[in-house]
Amino acid sequence: MKKKLNEQERKARNKRLIEKGAVFESIFEESINLTKDEFYKLMKMLNDEKVRLNIMEILGERVDDNVAKSSKDEIT
Repeated sequence: MKKKLNEQERKARNKRLIEKGAVFESIFEESINLTKDEFYKLMKMLNDEKVRLNIMEILGERVDDNVAKSSKDEIT
């Protein structure tokens, strides 16, 4: 049972990484030619407080949307 769960988690993680990597490459086409080390360096450069706050804002919007959606569902 635990082995099956770990396999499902691994597959879900792989799918998520592939999808996010594909989105990144579609937006930043130049990144396709980066080496692993260059890509890592780029990610480290983007890892600042402003970017983190933007991510938290996006996640907050999702929470707000879900709350509004569930409230709407309760009404109907």
